[in-house]
Parts: sequence; structure tokens; C-alpha cells
Amino acid sequence: MAWAPLTNGEAAFEVAWDLPRRRWFKPTTWLGGIVLLGLFAGAGMLVASWFGAFDNPYRDLEFHRVDRGDIILTAVQWGELESARNTEIVCRVRSSGRGNNIATTIKWVIPDGSQVRKGDLICLLDDSALKEQYKDQEIVVAEKLALLVQAEKDREIILSQNKSDLENAENNVRLAEIDLKKFLEGDIEQKRKDVLGRISIAESELAQWRDRYSWTMRMVKLGYVSVSQAQADEARLRSAQINLEKLLEEKRVLDEYEYRRGLIDYQNKLAQAKATLAMVKTQTEARAAQAEATYKSRLSIYEQELRKLEELAEDIRNCVIYAPNDGLVIYYVPETSRWGIGSQQVVIQENEPVREGQRLMRIPDLKRMQVRVKVHESLVSRIRGDVVRRTGFGERWVAALAALPNDWSKITTLMLAPRLREEFADAEEEVVRPGLRAQIRVADYPRPIQGHVKAVAAVASSTDFMSSDVKVYQTIVSVDEEVPHLRPGMSAEVTIFLDGARENVLRLPLHAVLEVAGQKFCYVKNEQTGEVEKRIIRTGVSNNRWVEILPDSELKEGEIVVLNPRTLAERRGDLAESGERSVPRSPAHEKPASPPLTNPDAPGTPPAADGAGDKPVPGSGTAPGRKPGFGGKYRKPGSGGSPPNLPPQFVKPPAGIGVSSPSTR
Repeated sequence: MAWAPLTNGEAAFEVAWDLPRRRWFKPTTWLGGIVLLGLFAGAGMLVASWFGAFDNPYRDLEFHRVDRGDIILTAVQWGELESARNTEIVCRVRSSGRGNNIATTIKWVIPDGSQVRKGDLICLLDDSALKEQYKDQEIVVAEKLALLVQAEKDREIILSQNKSDLENAENNVRLAEIDLKKFLEGDIEQKRKDVLGRISIAESELAQWRDRYSWTMRMVKLGYVSVSQAQADEARLRSAQINLEKLLEEKRVLDEYEYRRGLIDYQNKLAQAKATLAMVKTQTEARAAQAEATYKSRLSIYEQELRKLEELAEDIRNCVIYAPNDGLVIYYVPETSRWGIGSQQVVIQENEPVREGQRLMRIPDLKRMQVRVKVHESLVSRIRGDVVRRTGFGERWVAALAALPNDWSKITTLMLAPRLREEFADAEEEVVRPGLRAQIRVADYPRPIQGHVKAVAAVASSTDFMSSDVKVYQTIVSVDEEVPHLRPGMSAEVTIFLDGARENVLRLPLHAVLEVAGQKFCYVKNEQTGEVEKRIIRTGVSNNRWVEILPDSELKEGEIVVLNPRTLAERRGDLAESGERSVPRSPAHEKPASPPLTNPDAPGTPPAADGAGDKPVPGSGTAPGRKPGFGGKYRKPGSGGSPPNLPPQFVKPPAGIGVSSPSTR
């Protein structure tokens, strides 16, 4: 089909129509039209929003898909690094006593944190007063030594005199015994035999003179002998008879008087000699005891004064303190002094007083470190340290050395036994069961340091007056690795892994669970209908992030739960429920779920914990580190209620009834 050419009139009309059409379709005209349409559309949407046409009660909710994972129970505490083995530098200078425990003052001390080598001078104590006491004590010792020597000589003289007196008394006793025996067996028998011999002679003479007198009388009668001769024989007969009577009387006196007198006399002399011997023994013992007591007293006084002199010399030597080994010098400040609650404050600097036995500084072994933390009383029962038993290594070692026949070896062993026990302290105990595993984080170290709980104090430690009602227990966490550049005093975060962890269990974020009247529940989104339903659940163990969902709960793996349920519960009124509605209940014989652990640093809050699988579900609206409930508060323009005459899907549902939402993702 061929097109016919335009006439002049048609051409003029076409030109007239095309001119305004080109002006209308310019870019500025189009832009103005779009802006105008946008204004009309915005006004319409604002009006619709004012009447609640676009309100969605679930648009501020965050969701999470239920999964399985591990629930690790931990307790996080802050502590201070310290060395597990410190060489303590203690003031060995003795105090003067008499109610004053100040020993001396610091004359010079090495700066805190200095690196030293074994034998380096680290501290000088003032010894001027000690040197003056030493000079005075030397004079006292010399005087006591002179008195001791005099007492020793006096004792020797008295012992020699006692020996002589005792020997004389014993000899007198022996002489008296000999005299008594001589009298009984010699003198009296000799006299008796002499008297008996003379009596026999006298009897013989008497018999002879009797015969002679008889013969004389016959001869007188015969006239052969004169009468005078007969009288003379008669006189001799009478004389012989008197002599015999005299001897018999002498024998009677000897037997009845002289024997008894001599026996008593010699027995008395023997008794006197024995009594004298006993008296001499008592006197010699008394004099010896007195001399010995005087000697021992002066010896004790001399030794006491000499010991004072040696102690002063030792104190003077102890005023110069050298480093016992290589290491880092750290001033010792007790914990009570740090908080200013101790009865005596400790300051380590020049011209400051020091007490006897006061710890001045320590040289730690940086290869063996540990962390000292304070555990709240609510957690101390769940923290377990090393279970050890004594091996008896030190006792057997010391006993073996003491059994040596050499006395010097025994004395040396007894003197060095405390130091040897300290050297071999590691061999004294054997770990039967190690303590709980722990991780230690130090600010300057890039990764966690492995460790374990070594010991937990049996009694609560003292606290400051700010928290006198808080009971904490000192807990030692040993560093099981040799980490360079660790220094005592560094702050460390210790995570202790407690017993009772759960592996591969159904779990929920802790803030997704609500509890009303002892009943725990959560909100689950039905993926098919889009409704949000309330589910009754039973929980097990929990940490600060996850809570275990027990198998008899109304919740299954893979379902989507609301992360910020409190907002929805407030809208539905579920937080005000008193339990009249019938809900599935757990079996009565089952135990209630255990509450989450509490943090000792903030009562009522669970301790920090690690959990496996902490990634959010893609598209659920959650983000790591986002706090539940923030940014999701339900707000409506107007008075807060739903406007009348709205479609059913935009009306606020009653409590407990799930509705679908067009914006579920």
C-alpha cells in the first residue's frame, strides 16, 4: 500500500501539533511530573500509615534457628600473675624486743624491677647501732669468760679435796673394821688363852702344894719335919689357892666385862667411822654439786653472752643482702597494705624501718608462673584443684643420710634438712588427679595460655571494708606452658572450664527463653503459616549464652524461635499470666532444670562462657554481639491501640493466638 503525499493543510496541522508535544516531553517536564507523583504517593502512604494500614506486629522481631551444639560451663575471673616459685628476701636482723619489733632501717635498696645476677648487692641495712652493741658485748663476754675460768679452777680444787676426804673416811672405816676383827679374833682370844694357861698352872701348883702340905703334915706327925716347915708349906698352899682364885676372877672379868666392853668400843668406832664416811660423802657431793652448779651457771651465762655476740655479728652480716640467684627483683607489698587495711603499712624505700622477719623483696622464677584469683563462694564448690599425695621422698632421703656412721654427716644432714626439703619440694608430692582445665589471657600475649587449677583455699580470705560481706577464696591457677616475657603483677583473665559440660545437645540462646510462674516458654515461628506460637519448654544446664533444651520440650531442632521474646510477650500479655491456661507440663517425677551459673563479680548474672556454633542463622536478622530486645520495641503512632476498621491481618491478636505476618524475613 502506497502512502499519499500530505496536502498543505495537513502539513500545517502536523507542524502545529508536534510543537507542543516536543515541549511536553522535555527532561525537565518529566522530572517535575515524577516529583509531583512522588508527593502524591508519599501523602497517600502517610495517611495510610496514620490509620495503621502498614503496621506489622512482627516486624521488630529477631529470629534464630534451633540447632545442636555444645554448652561449655566456664567461670571467668580476673587475677594477677605471680611466680610459682619465689626466692624470698627476708630481713634476718633481729629486733631489740621489749615491745618494739623494729629491727633497723633501710640504708640503700636496689630499684624495683631491676635485673640482677647471683651475688649482686641488692639492699643495705643500717648497722651502726649493731656495731656499737657488738663492741659492748665483747667486753661482757670477756668478763664472763674470766668468771667461767675461775669457776672451773674452783671446781677442780673442790673435786680434789673431796677425793682426799673421802679416801680418809673410807680408810678410817676399814681400820675400824680391822680393829673390831682383831679384837674378836685376836686380842680377846689371846688374853683368854693366857688366863686359861695361868689358871692351869695355878691349879697344878695348888695340887702340888696340897700334896706337899699333906706330906709335910705326916712328916710333922712322925717328927721328921718341923712345925714351922709345915706352916710355910701351908702358907704356900694358901697362896697357890689365892692365885688360882685370882686367875679365875681375872677370867670372869675378861669374859663378862672386858670382852663386852671391847666389843662395844670397837663396834662404836666402826659405826662412827661409817657415819663419818657417809657425812664426808654428803659433804663432798654437796661441795661438788655447788661447784658444778657455779661452773654451769657461769658457763651458761658465758654461752648466752657469746651467743648474743654471735647474733650481733650475724645481724651485722645480714645487713648486707646479696641476690641468691639470677632474676628480677620485685618489692614485696602484702595485700593488706595495698588496700590500707593492715595494722602495719609496708614501704620499701630508703630510711624506712623494717621489722624482723619482714619480707622485703622476692626474686621470682619466671619460667614457672601462676595466677592468683579470688573465686566467689557461690562457685568455689564447683572448682577442683589438684589431688596430691605425699611421696615421702624427703623423709627417706634425710633418714638415709642420717643413718651414715659418720657423726659429721649426721650433723650436716640435720642442719641442711630444711633447705634440702625446699630444694626437692617438687618430689615431695605426686599429683593423683589434676585440677580443672583453664585458659589464661594476658594483654600482651596473642593467644590463650593453657593452665589448670592447682589449689583452692579451704577458708575464705580477708576482704577490704568495702566488701566485707563478700566471701572469696584464693585460687591458684598454674600456667602449664613456658611463655616468654611474662612478669609478676600482670593482670590476667582466667577462664576455668567447669565439670558438667554438654555436647551435641539442643540449645537456645539464653535471652530467647522466658519464665512466668515457674513455667519456661519461648516463641516459635511457623514457617508454613507465618504464625508465631508459644511453646512450653524444659531447660537443663546453661551458661551466659546458651541454655539446654530437654527432649520432652515442645521444641524441635530446626525450628525458628524469637530472639527478643519479651517485646512480643508484653504485647500478648504472657508475662502477666498466672497459670490458669492449660499447658503441657513435664512429668512430675522429673527434676527441675538447674539454674544458670552465677557470676561472683555481679550477683544474679551468669558467668562468662564459651559456646560452640555461635553463628547466627542467615537471614534471621541477628548479628553477633547484638543485644536482644534493643531496637525492637513495638511502637505505634497515636494512642498505642490498633485503629478501628482495619483488615484482620493488621489487627493486634489476643494473647496466645498466633497470626501470620507478611514480613517474616
